[in-house]
Amino acid sequence: DNDESLHSAKQQYSCGSLGPKLKRGGEGKDFGFEAGTEPWEATDGALYLLREYSILFPDDPFIISFFPLLVEISSIRSFAHYHFFIECLWNQTAKIAKNIGTNFTVEHAKLFIK
Repeated sequence: DNDESLHSAKQQYSCGSLGPKLKRGGEGKDFGFEAGTEPWEATDGALYLLREYSILFPDDPFIISFFPLLVEISSIRSFAHYHFFIECLWNQTAKIAKNIGTNFTVEHAKLFIK
């Protein structure tokens, strides 16, 4: 028998902390917590956007113009979650290359091989 009134509408505390848990909020609220966006997360999102763009406009040279930058950012490992970013980078780069087809040449591939 679990009496719901014993557990509802009570002050909650974080594990290992005497401070109260995050604020209660309704749908669409951040519950009193907002971490902000790390630069790598914004770049990660931009990779997905570039991938989607490559589906719609595979012949646009705009896509290929990003390859040198992708190579450059692939060497950045100075942040805690770099492994998540690198995984995304290589997965999305492969999909972008597939999307643009013959526009992805051997010269472009050589940019990524060092």
